[in-house]
Amino acid sequence: MLNVIKYCLRACLYGIIFFQCTCFFGQKKITFENVEIEDFNEDYKNEFPSANAIILYRYVEDDIGNYIIVHERIKVINENGYEVANVNIPYGNVIKIEGATYNLVDGKVKRTELSRFLQGSGDRKIKIADTRKFTMPKVQVGSIIEYRYKATRGTNRDIAMQYNIPIKQLNITLSNATGYNFKFLQNPRAILDVDIQSYSNTTVIVANNIEPLEEEPYVSDMEMYRSKIEIKNIGVMRRQSLRSFDDLVEILLDTDDFTRGYLPRNVYKDDLQNIVGGEKDSYKIAELIYDYVKENFKWNDYYGIFPDSESSRVAFHKKSGDIADINLIYVSMLRSFGIEAYPILASTTWNGLPMTASWESFNYILAGVTINGEQYIFDVAHNKSNFKMIPEEVLNWKGLMIKDDKTYSWVSLTNRSISKINRIINISLKDSLVISGSVKEQISGYYAMNFEEYYKENNRESVDNIKEVMEYDKDGFIISNFKLQKLDSINDKVFWDYDFENIDGLEEINDKIYFSPLFFLALSESPFIKEERRYPISFGFPKQVKNIITIKLPEGYKVASLPTAVKINLPGQIGTFTFNLNESGNSIKLTTDFMVGEGEISSDKYPEIKEFFKLRVDKENQKIVLVKS
Repeated sequence: MLNVIKYCLRACLYGIIFFQCTCFFGQKKITFENVEIEDFNEDYKNEFPSANAIILYRYVEDDIGNYIIVHERIKVINENGYEVANVNIPYGNVIKIEGATYNLVDGKVKRTELSRFLQGSGDRKIKIADTRKFTMPKVQVGSIIEYRYKATRGTNRDIAMQYNIPIKQLNITLSNATGYNFKFLQNPRAILDVDIQSYSNTTVIVANNIEPLEEEPYVSDMEMYRSKIEIKNIGVMRRQSLRSFDDLVEILLDTDDFTRGYLPRNVYKDDLQNIVGGEKDSYKIAELIYDYVKENFKWNDYYGIFPDSESSRVAFHKKSGDIADINLIYVSMLRSFGIEAYPILASTTWNGLPMTASWESFNYILAGVTINGEQYIFDVAHNKSNFKMIPEEVLNWKGLMIKDDKTYSWVSLTNRSISKINRIINISLKDSLVISGSVKEQISGYYAMNFEEYYKENNRESVDNIKEVMEYDKDGFIISNFKLQKLDSINDKVFWDYDFENIDGLEEINDKIYFSPLFFLALSESPFIKEERRYPISFGFPKQVKNIITIKLPEGYKVASLPTAVKINLPGQIGTFTFNLNESGNSIKLTTDFMVGEGEISSDKYPEIKEFFKLRVDKENQKIVLVKS
């Protein structure tokens, strides 16, 4: 009886809140299955001129720990919008699904109900609630589809407020039926900023005319910028409330499951002593131990800040574990040699920015080490890491370094070292208009580390095709004799060389030969053509690409004109591009140097980035002109 009363009270509260919000925000009242002719006649071209489909209404009622109800009504604008008919439910234990497709036929609304079953093999039928995915029936241009479902698992998942199509009306109500404290936050990277109102134990979000998440080039992961409500657990864990980062640090250091992961142990003392030998230099000792752990411990692909193993002793015997297991045992080993080492809590790019103290804010452990006053950050667990570099996915704002006295400090996880590509290219031009040449290439930093990981993942003894490791897609160029010369893991360098040929890379007009001196290495077009930019420009990591090209002229020709030299700088020394050409006898020497010193550049610098790349593309595609001598 008490539960019935609670349900009725909650329903009344939701009804009052919904009525107040829809009136205040000017939302049209929409009820399930009530689709009318007027809904087909509304024109959305002025509001969303490029939309293929529009979510007319999205309603989410999330009683965390109990159930979640999602109701969506979507209009299909054109054939490109048909994909909205395929629905995947992200929540577990779906207990109810209902829906229908509505079409306007002869001036009347025709309803086609969604079947609750899928046809399996033979006469077997499968409940769509069990598969958690379904396709709406009879969808065509102009259709309105509507569905509603209820699930009881995953109720503390983040709730999307933005899709790849616009949302006309959004209404979310949140309540908490658990013994934990949750905080509802907007994704700090998202552009959309909605109003969040709280009424008693219920939180309401209402918004209108939400623009779609629009793809932009040079974004590492668009999902990072999707507008959503993040449901963060801020307590209670081990009966302690989590209100701040101070609380988080204190709870962690009072938790044996965490601290036992990096206590020094005698179990590995003899092994490490044999590895270190008589070495006295702390940095070299750190590197020797790093190499030992990297070689002998295997990451199980799991993330998290708590070790899977009971202690560093258990992790040592298992020789495997999650990110926390392996990086904490590295901290433990360094401490056994008197090297100052601490855990660093971090968040991957796909987990978001750790802006507030919660148990979901961090999903990664790094090792913070201080040697001779210099601070170093190590990751010995991840496959895409080495002694000098942490994985790209962890280059995400800041990490929280935890000290034994329960103090902490924020450390930058931005990589400042420059990863490089250096090429030396020799090219011969023939009077038959055939181009042939050879390339010697050296890559370093993240370029080399990513290649090395590719090499290992594919169990390759050799790589014989340049297209496996670099994107060369210029038409007409045939690449041959690719040879991996050296894989230098210690110095993060890879060397290879190859030959190439092209039969139509030169253009002959009125006894003159025209060609771009960068050939297949030239950018054909700028990736930045839009007038405005919403999201930061991500280059992944600081990088430099340098080409030294020597071009031997064909017999009987001389230079008529050369592109002029240029140097283009981005403000604040965050990037440069240089282009220099020199003629010497029957050859031309070209040097180009492209450098970006930041892994990510804010969108307010987009006009400068756009102009920078436009000038670069223009210069790289200017022609050298040869005439007969």
